[in-house]
Amino acid sequence: DLFPGQKVSVDHFICSTKGRLLHTYGKEPDKEKYTGGAIFVDHASGYIFVVPQVHLNTHETLAAKAAFESHARDFGVLPQEYVSDNGKVFASADYRQHLEVFAQIHRFAGVGAHHHNGIAERAIATTMSIARTMLLHAAIHWPEVANAQLWTLAVLHAVHLFNHMPSLTNGLSPYDIFTRTRWPQAKFQDCHVWGCPVYVLDKALSDGNKLPRFKPRSSRHVYVGVSPKHASTVPLVLNLETGAVTPQFHIVFDDWFATVPADASKLPNFGTPEWLQL
Repeated sequence: DLFPGQKVSVDHFICSTKGRLLHTYGKEPDKEKYTGGAIFVDHASGYIFVVPQVHLNTHETLAAKAAFESHARDFGVLPQEYVSDNGKVFASADYRQHLEVFAQIHRFAGVGAHHHNGIAERAIATTMSIARTMLLHAAIHWPEVANAQLWTLAVLHAVHLFNHMPSLTNGLSPYDIFTRTRWPQAKFQDCHVWGCPVYVLDKALSDGNKLPRFKPRSSRHVYVGVSPKHASTVPLVLNLETGAVTPQFHIVFDDWFATVPADASKLPNFGTPEWLQL
């Protein structure tokens, strides 16, 4: 009997493997990389919103909360009540004051009773399982570029897939219920296998210029999800030379990894701490 925004669960998740930032070239020091994030789950729809964080402190958590509420306002949804655990961030004076400014209700789960905030805990387990599967699948098929530090992009793509996947019972996705609109299912054709090779047309050709006869017309990149700021036909790709993550349009996907060789001897060592902690 809830409406979207009436009750939202919020929690932190922690990843021991440092995650690369999204706006850099992936060469930042470890102390500046993501260590986890904040997850928001709407009770009425099951809609998930994730914001990666470098530090799980009050300042970044309030910034994540502001990002979620800005995202919700785009669909006419105003969060009214939050449910969280008793972590020091959610019990801090700054966090309580921020809730009072916006006249929002805050309820705590019982001490040691994580099941009281089970909706957020279940969402964390689901998204992390999907992200882990995508990372391992990509590593098996293309071991040369396997990198566990891309977990931030894998988690965001897992959330995108979960939010838009229709329910078997009513055919509605969490996105449909949260936004009160129907997401065209034809857009599923724009979804591709995470981590697969992507061939991007040379910029000179896309600008209408010419290239020397024997110069390659495209370069190989890695598909790392959809761009939240563009149309569904504009994916995010990882440049293997520079490390930059950029949106591209003139592309060809290799969903079956048919253009990259792989054998058992080149598989990454999944027994290393970096992969085991993931």
